[in-house]
Amino acid sequence: MGTGSRSVVESCEAVYDKAFSFLPEEFNRTVKSNGYVVIDNIVNFGSLSPSEHIDAVRKGYRAEMFSLYGFDDGVDESDYLSSVDRLRAGIINQSPDLLDNKLSFHKYMNDRDLQEYLPTLYGRIKNGKFISEEYDSINHILENKRKLVIKGITGGGGKDVYICTLDNEQAVLLGRGGNVSHLSEKSSELNNMIVTEYCDQANYIKRIYPESANTIRVLTIHPDHGDPFIAGAAHRIGSSQSGTLDNFTQRGLSARINLETGELGKAASRLETNKLRWHDSHPSTDELIEGTQIPGWESIKEQLVEITRKTPELKYVGWDIIVTSPGEFKILEGNSYPNPRVIQIHDPLLKDSRVRRFFRKNGIKI
Repeated sequence: MGTGSRSVVESCEAVYDKAFSFLPEEFNRTVKSNGYVVIDNIVNFGSLSPSEHIDAVRKGYRAEMFSLYGFDDGVDESDYLSSVDRLRAGIINQSPDLLDNKLSFHKYMNDRDLQEYLPTLYGRIKNGKFISEEYDSINHILENKRKLVIKGITGGGGKDVYICTLDNEQAVLLGRGGNVSHLSEKSSELNNMIVTEYCDQANYIKRIYPESANTIRVLTIHPDHGDPFIAGAAHRIGSSQSGTLDNFTQRGLSARINLETGELGKAASRLETNKLRWHDSHPSTDELIEGTQIPGWESIKEQLVEITRKTPELKYVGWDIIVTSPGEFKILEGNSYPNPRVIQIHDPLLKDSRVRRFFRKNGIKI
């Protein structure tokens, strides 16, 4: 969603929440989810034909998704999770703050002896001040560590995420779009952020594009009566346009993952028209993407399913993981009602009857 569209939606939500907070949460979420799609299509009017905007609203899709999924070119939408239903799925996890707040998430995983899957947490930043039990400054960490990550305690989509490194003994922040700033100049603007270990990625993906941390988005589902399973996955890969981040919204790439074999398919990038451009090889490095094997994929799947089994409060999660060596990975964050865009541009989620059944049993009338 564009900045203008997002700000309009947030303003409308604030008014609605104040006026109708007494209504049931599920009802309010349904109203706001539909309102979100209506406002998005109004703000982005002209990106589709008038009849297509009407069709997008009727079927519950943002204008961007309507184009990305190819519905304006005749693709059948019946197996896709809509924008409205994706937002309504926020009711599924009973304690979404466990994922929405990264400090809470670290504590939750530590309490379940799953801390080995997380990057080391060095401290946090509050009102520009670094707070840590072990280190007296960020420069102190950088004396021993080549890089670290600073990101917001809440939020996602690459917003408020910085790679921090030393340049001539000065801490430098690398942000969205490759923007560079000195920590000393920006520290007063930093608030409610955590400082964590920077995880080096495995060679298979570093070969393709070494300038960003290239993560895998994995959707896991844990039915109330049944075994947890992986519903979908896609490999995000940075580009010269996305800078040090791999976010698809920042013009990064998304490559299909064969869930059985762990082999990458073609990668897609998003054009300004919200159409997709497909790539066999990376457009910046010319390194082959299609056919690349994620090393230790079977082990990675097994570990993710076991993590899902040990976190029963989290029934529906979009994990962002980075593979560090064959069969080993770190979880950078979990998302409570993840945007399925990077997966559904390859494979619609509801094509799997288990996924459709899960949503229906959790109150999402698909």
